[in-house]
Formats: sequence, structure tokens, C-alpha cells
Amino acid sequence: MPHETIKSFHNYERQYALVLSRIFPEKYPRDFTQKHGRQGRPFNLTPSNRAVIEKYRTHLENEGGSSLARRKRILILIANIAELLGTDFETATREDIEKLVSKIMNHPNWNETTKAMHKQTLKSFYRWFKGNSDFFPEIVRWIKCIKRSGSNKLPEEMLSEEEVQKIIEAADHPMKRALISTLWETGARIGELGSANIRNIQFDGTEATIMLNGKTGMRQVLLLSSTPFLRDWI
Repeated sequence: MPHETIKSFHNYERQYALVLSRIFPEKYPRDFTQKHGRQGRPFNLTPSNRAVIEKYRTHLENEGGSSLARRKRILILIANIAELLGTDFETATREDIEKLVSKIMNHPNWNETTKAMHKQTLKSFYRWFKGNSDFFPEIVRWIKCIKRSGSNKLPEEMLSEEEVQKIIEAADHPMKRALISTLWETGARIGELGSANIRNIQFDGTEATIMLNGKTGMRQVLLLSSTPFLRDWI
């Protein structure tokens, strides 16, 4: 395995561990975060939701087929969802979920892709949590998860997450890995990303935001899986 690929894998492990330290801060002493870097603020989670997310983490790890980077992103998304929900997953009502989706759709710092990712993660989570991984329970069945895209490409013509991951791992420079990952995650046009400056990127522990200037004006985009690649490069 090439040196850069080994470095990237260990970076995935470190970033994954830092996300876990934000969700389960009591399990990670201060010397861990001092050794592995600033992890960002801990998520404000109820004890019940933290316990449920721990079970979901185990489920994601045991089901296989998910890369470390994808599991990291899912855990950040579900932790964001738990914070916005403001109550326990176990006792949440249809009305609670409707208010949650409204918060997601009106979040000032999330673009359409980020909002869609949160809604899809919410539905998938409840399918596991209340639907035995077989069906979407009534509480989330009504949620529409239509990804908006200006592309005319058919699904079979688009790269899968696993294919993008292989391209990133094959890249021979940190800048290339950062650009490929950011382009895929944001769905930005190459011109939008090419005109951005380093000062347009703001880091916050295991997350980052980038300010892009497109046809509709300036917009701030949340970055999850691209953050470690940007840190390696910048």
C-alpha cells in the first residue's frame, strides 16, 4: 500500500475517533483530544439519544459495506438531527418530526444537498430504529427525499461514493484529494470551487464550511467528509 494511502487511512481513523469524542465525550479523556487535535464542541445530546446513537454506530459498523468516511458522515448528520430535534428519538411524535424537518429545510447555513442528506439520514435512521431495517415507519414515511440537481445524467452514469473514494485514494497529492472530495460533496461547479480562496474555508473541529459564489450568489456549504482532506492540504 503506498505511503499516501496509508496516511489517508490513518487520517480517516483519527477523524472518525474525533467525531466519536464529540458524541461520547465521557469516553474520551482530555489527553486523547490533545494528542489527536481539536475535536470541536461536544454535541448537545440527551442521555437517551446518545445511547441510541451508540447502538446505531454499532449497527453501521456491523452491517458492512460502509466506508469509514461514510460512517463518520452519517454519525455527524444524526448527531446534528438529534440536536435539532431537542427531544428523545424514542418519544418523538409526528409533530416533533415535522418541526424538525422544517428546521432542516430552513437552516441558514445548509445548501440543498446538505438539507437532503439530513432528511435522508433521518428516514434511514428511523427505518433502523422503528422499522427493524425493513420498512419506513409512519413517523417518517411522509418525508420526501428528492435530490435536486441540474444534471441530466442518468443514475448509472454518475459516480458512486465508493468509486469517488477510490479516485481520492489514487490521487498523488493532498490538493488533488481535497479538490476531488470537495467537488463531489458540494456538487459545486468547477468554476465555483476554482474561484474560492483559502480564506473562504472555515474549520470547526471535524467539520468545515466553504463560501462559494455561484449563479445564485454567495452561499455557505457545510463540509463533512472533505474536512480531513482540506486539513491535510491547507
